[in-house]
Amino acid sequence: MNDSKPLDVAAGESPQPRRDAETLSPDLIAERDAARQAQALAELRAAQYETERDSAFAARESLRLVIAHLMSERAHLAAQLKRTYERPWRPVKFATTRRLLRILSAASRPISGRMSARFARSAESRSPNRFDRYFAPPGAPARKPLDIGPILTTENKWLLRSADVADVRLPTSDHPLVSVIIPTFGKPWLLLQCLKSIARFPPKAPFEVIVVDDASGDPGIETLGGMAGLRLKVNPSNLGFLKSCNGAAQFAKGDYLFFLNNDTLVRERWLDSLLSIFDQFPDAGLAGAKLLYPDGVLQEAGGIIWDDGSAWNYGRSDDPEKAEYNYVRETDYVSGCGILIPRPLWQQLGGFDEIYTPAYCEDSDLAFRIRAAGRKVYYCPSSSIVHLEGLSLGRDVKTGVKAYQIENTRKFYDRWRETLSRENFRPGSDVMWARDRSRDRKIALVVDHYIPQPDQDAGSRTMIAIIECLLHAGYVVKFWPDNLAYDSGYAEALQSLGVEVFYGFGVYFDDWIKKNGHALSLAVLSRPAFAVRYIAPLRRHSKAKLVYYGHDLHFQRMRMEAERTGDAQLGVDVTIMEGIEKSVWKQVDVVLYPSPEETAVALPLSARAETIIPYAYEEFGDGREPAKNHEIVFVAGFGHPPNVDAAVWLASEIMKRVWEEVPDATLSLVGANPTQVVRALAGARVDVRGRVSEDELRARYGRARIAMVPLRMGAGVKSKVVEALREGLPLVTTHVGAQGLPGIEQCVAIADDARGLADAAVKLLLDDASWREASRLQLEYARAHFSRAAFRRSFLEAIGDQEAVAALVLAAEST
Repeated sequence: MNDSKPLDVAAGESPQPRRDAETLSPDLIAERDAARQAQALAELRAAQYETERDSAFAARESLRLVIAHLMSERAHLAAQLKRTYERPWRPVKFATTRRLLRILSAASRPISGRMSARFARSAESRSPNRFDRYFAPPGAPARKPLDIGPILTTENKWLLRSADVADVRLPTSDHPLVSVIIPTFGKPWLLLQCLKSIARFPPKAPFEVIVVDDASGDPGIETLGGMAGLRLKVNPSNLGFLKSCNGAAQFAKGDYLFFLNNDTLVRERWLDSLLSIFDQFPDAGLAGAKLLYPDGVLQEAGGIIWDDGSAWNYGRSDDPEKAEYNYVRETDYVSGCGILIPRPLWQQLGGFDEIYTPAYCEDSDLAFRIRAAGRKVYYCPSSSIVHLEGLSLGRDVKTGVKAYQIENTRKFYDRWRETLSRENFRPGSDVMWARDRSRDRKIALVVDHYIPQPDQDAGSRTMIAIIECLLHAGYVVKFWPDNLAYDSGYAEALQSLGVEVFYGFGVYFDDWIKKNGHALSLAVLSRPAFAVRYIAPLRRHSKAKLVYYGHDLHFQRMRMEAERTGDAQLGVDVTIMEGIEKSVWKQVDVVLYPSPEETAVALPLSARAETIIPYAYEEFGDGREPAKNHEIVFVAGFGHPPNVDAAVWLASEIMKRVWEEVPDATLSLVGANPTQVVRALAGARVDVRGRVSEDELRARYGRARIAMVPLRMGAGVKSKVVEALREGLPLVTTHVGAQGLPGIEQCVAIADDARGLADAAVKLLLDDASWREASRLQLEYARAHFSRAAFRRSFLEAIGDQEAVAALVLAAEST
C-alpha cells in the first residue's frame, strides 16, 4: 500500500506542474547550460588563483633572500668603488677634471645646449657623490648630495683677512621675521664657513644674523664684523654659551629666534621649512632640523629622552633617507644647534635656564618647559643642517665645558623626574612610541595600493581625507603603500602632515607588523585585491580594529562593464572579484562604503557595515554667476574604463544633439591619463586636457557654463559629481552618476538617454534663471553633505571611536 499523499492544494487553485529539465524550453536549457559552464570556469579560475597566490607567497620569501643578498653585494661594490675613488691622488685628479668640465659646460651653453649638457654629464660622472645612489634601497630616494662644497673640519691656523670676507654678503633685512643667533668663542674660520652657507642658501623669509662672541679676543672676529649684513656683538667678559644666547636674544628684532651653532653649515630650505611648521601646527612651540655629519650620514633625527634622563640622538650614524627619519613628528627635544622658537614664547619662558650654565641640557630643559606651557616640540626633516660635532665645545666629557654635560644631566633629571616617569619610556624600549611621543595616543595604520595622488583620482582624495581625519582626532598615522614606491611630491605631502610613509624594496610588512603590531589600535585597509593580503598578518600580530573602505563595489562595477561590452573573460573576473570582496567583508571588523546601496549589499556578510561621506571640502564656490560662454566640462580620470565610455558617448552622441540647439557650445575633457581613444575625440569644439593642477582645475570649473557626467556604468559616489556640486556649477548626469546621493534629484538634472541629457544641458546653457537656481541648490547640498567637519564626524562614528566623536562635538560647540 502506498502511504504517500498528494500535496495539499488550496481551494480554487490548480497544482503547478513540476519544472523538470524535460519540460524546459530549448532556450532555457541553453541558458542553464551556459550558466553551469560559466560557474565551472569561475571555480576553475578561483582554484588557479589560489594556487598562483600560494606560489607567489613562496616565491616572495625566496625573492626576499635574493634581494637582501643583492642589496648587500651592491652596497659592498659601491663601497669598494668609493674607496678606490678616494685614494690619495684620485680626488685631486677627479676634482680638477670635474671643475674643468663644469667650466666648459657653462662656457658652451650659449653656443650649443647639447654640447653643454654633455660636458655637464661628464662632470657629474666624476662627482664624489656618484656612488651614493647605490647605497639607497631600490624604490627609495637616493641619498641627496650635500651640495655645499668642501667642508672645513678644523679651525685654520692663519689669521682671517678682510679679503676672505669681502665677497660674502648676507641678504638680511631691517625688518626681519627671524633673528638668526650664532654664539661663538673665536674660531673665525668655522664661523665664516657657517655664514657663507647662509649667504649661499638665504631663506625667502626676511631675516637678520646676530653673531655673539664670548670675549674670545680673537682678531678674526673683528674682521668678520665687517661682513655686509652681519650684526656682531662682543661680550665684555666671558659669559659662557648659555648666557651668550640669552644676551643676544635681547638684541633680536625678529618674531622668531633661530639658534645656530658656529660649527654648522645650512642647506637649502633650512629656515623656510621650519617656519612652515608654525603655519601648519598651531600648537608648535619649537621646531628643529635634521642634523647630518659632513659625509652626509645622519647625526640626529630628533632626540629621545628616556625615563632615567639619558638621551638618544635618534638615528645616529644611519641613512638619513630612511622612511622613519623623514616625516614631521613630535619629539622629546631637538639639539640646540639648529632650533626655531617664537620670540614671545622665549620671553615668556625666560630663555635658556641659567642653572645649566655654561652649557648642556639647556635645550632639553627648554623643550620640556615648552610642553609644560601647553605647546609642542616638532622635528622637521625637510630642514637639514650639517653639524661638525664637537668643534665648538670639544668631545671629552672630563675636561672643559664638556665636563658640565654629566653634572647638568643630573640637574635635568632632578627637575623633571616625575614627568619622565609619567611620559617617557625605559631606555631602549618601545622605540616607535618613544620617537613619536605617542604613549597616550592611538596609532593607526593605513594601507592602500600606492601613495595617494589626490589630483589624479577620487579614491586618493578619500584616503587623504581619512588620514587627515585620523590626525585631527589625535592618532599617530603610518601609511603603507602596497607597491612600496617612493612617489616624489605625494610622499613629501603626507610626510609634512606628520605621516610616516614606508617605501623601498627590502621593507617587508610581515617583519614590520611582527615588531610593531602590538602598538596598533586601528588599521584602515583599502581596495579588495590589496586589503585581503594584509588581514592575516594583522590578525596574527596585533589587536587593532580592522576597518575596510571599499570605495565602491568593485564586482558590481565590473559586472556592469561586462554586460555592456559582452566580455566573457571579464564576466569570469567578476565572479573572482565578488569572492574576494565578500571574503574581506567577513574578516574585518567594520566595512565602509560611500553609498547606502553598497552598504546594504555588504551588511549581511559583515560584522558591521556603515555608510560614510566620501569627500571632505573646506572651500565652496560661492557667489557664482552664469558664464557668458557655452562651455561644457567633464572632469574624470581616464585610466578608468567607465570614464572613457562616458567621454566617447558625450562627445559622439550627446554633443551632436546639443550642437543642434547651441552651435557654439564647446566641450572640455579634463583629467589624468587620457587614452588614445579619448585623445582622438579632440577637435574644433572638443578640447582634451590631461592632468591639471588643483588651482587650474578650479579655474576651469570657474569659467565653464555647466558640468556633465554621463556615466553609464560604475559604482559608488563619484567625485566628479561632488566637485561640481561643491563649485556650484550646474550639473547634468545619469542615475549611475547620481548613485549614493539621496535627494540629489532636487538640485541636479538627471537622465539616462542621449536626448534627455542633451535637452537638460541646453536648458542650462541658455536659461540664466534655471542656471542660478541649480547653482544655489547644489551649493546648499554640498555644504550639508561634504564639509570637512561632516566627513570627520561621519568617519569617526562609523569606526566606533566615540571618544574622538565627543571631542569633535565639544570643539564644534566651543567655536
